[in-house]
Amino acid sequence: MYVAYAFGGQQMDVTVDTAPEVAALTIWGFRDGQPYARAQNGVTDFSLSLPATQAYIIEVVPQGGSVVDYELKVRIQ
Repeated sequence: MYVAYAFGGQQMDVTVDTAPEVAALTIWGFRDGQPYARAQNGVTDFSLSLPATQAYIIEVVPQGGSVVDYELKVRIQ
């Protein structure tokens, strides 16, 4: 699990370098509890103009409970 604090209005881009059947992203706001990306939907690329200033929780979820290697890229600007 990773945590990125960002301001509302900033752009967040997150990519996990793996196939969706191997691992995917779950991203949610810590303060509002809002899910912005769900691993069960196979999300590997995520981009959003952030709605609120808060910590954003980023999880790389292995599909099928396996252990996987991955590269995670997060950009906030």
